Amino acid sequence: MEERLSISEITPLTTEWTCKVQTVDKFRPRDSRDQRVHFQTIIVQDVNEEQICVILYGDDIKRCDNLFELFETYLISTAKVRNPQPYSLHIGQFEWIVDRFTIVESIPKTNEKEALLPPPSRLSAISFADVEQQPSGVEFDLLAVVANCGAMQCTADQTKRFQEAIVMDNTKKPLFFTIWEDLASNEGIELLRQVRQLQEYPVILAKRIVSRLATRYNSTILINPLYVQATELRNWVDENKEMLIEYTVKSSAESASSLNLVAVDDEILSVSSIATQTSSLSLTTTNAILTAEENKGRGTNYCISSASICSYKCHFEVEITDETGTTTATVSEGLGERMLSTTAEQIYDIINIKNELFPVAHINQLLADKLFRIQLQRSSSRTPDKNAGSLVLLSYTEKPTMFLPEESASVGDAERIMEEESILGANAKATKKRKREPSTLLKPQSRLSRQ
Repeated sequence: MEERLSISEITPLTTEWTCKVQTVDKFRPRDSRDQRVHFQTIIVQDVNEEQICVILYGDDIKRCDNLFELFETYLISTAKVRNPQPYSLHIGQFEWIVDRFTIVESIPKTNEKEALLPPPSRLSAISFADVEQQPSGVEFDLLAVVANCGAMQCTADQTKRFQEAIVMDNTKKPLFFTIWEDLASNEGIELLRQVRQLQEYPVILAKRIVSRLATRYNSTILINPLYVQATELRNWVDENKEMLIEYTVKSSAESASSLNLVAVDDEILSVSSIATQTSSLSLTTTNAILTAEENKGRGTNYCISSASICSYKCHFEVEITDETGTTTATVSEGLGERMLSTTAEQIYDIINIKNELFPVAHINQLLADKLFRIQLQRSSSRTPDKNAGSLVLLSYTEKPTMFLPEESASVGDAERIMEEESILGANAKATKKRKREPSTLLKPQSRLSRQ
């Protein structure tokens, strides 16, 4: 007679056993890194919320296609128990192999004799406040609300797909989240549909992501999972739906694939107050003038080549000035290219191949008398020429000029400009019509890498 056991009681020596479990995570079928093994990983947990990996191979993947639905309850009997393989997730001491000899019985919600397992509550998710303190490369889980989502993009060499999203928690702290490859093509597309088309704001559990807030090979994204903590966050979404809709409009850029990481509560800080803030500063907004200076150095080149594929990544610096002072911030990769209307490859060719200074005189002309709304963040990482805590520019928007031409403008003109600016904040369509972005910007300085 089969004995009902918990996960921790089952070992490779255990025979004739049955365990009641609930599916809490599920990967798509994939190949091992050496392409020799086609398998699927599923994570289940028992009534004590002890977890173990279930592995399917080959034809058994299709055979179990209608089984192991997320948060459904199953009875599993006499699966093969073994030590985890090198390509497996090391969730517990052992892992189970489900094949054609294994009995997997689904328990329907209407079953009166066999109770379903309750919604799970075991989470190892970190708080938003702790994200920046996570060591590089260390995996963690994050429970969040998707406040905005961009369209699919490709890397410069067209080899990888990715998608940008903005997530936040109930403290209203927004963070960029990058979704890569298959997750972007599946969960990412669904998140885009819910946020942009349905104006719904799903709660996600992003599992095994890394400190730069991006998915990787072993990551999964659960949309509206049935965890107790996720239900509490969904209640917060319902109470703050209007704020989230306004935030989606405010954080959307002209391009469908680009997003602006803006603060929910628009506190405008001066440049001098930003400069005196400690490294705990996570996101701030200022109104300032951007200025490019002549680059006195030619930049340091870092090149890492993978097979025959190389991509170019540039880091620039820009000076930010208002009436209280001046500070410097770093602009990275795509945002810098958009500001300069120049690709990283073209800049690499000018500075490193032609051994010339990057021209900035025309950039200064285009930036003259323009005021920008700027989003800044303290960097949590150290680079060869920058310490941790240095300022990073996340987004910029040109503001309507408030300066009056000496001959033609009047007080009435100024009042009209101020009135139009308030309309921009309330009307998304008007914002897109009036909003202008500078075609060029800043100085390539210190770091120019080819990877």
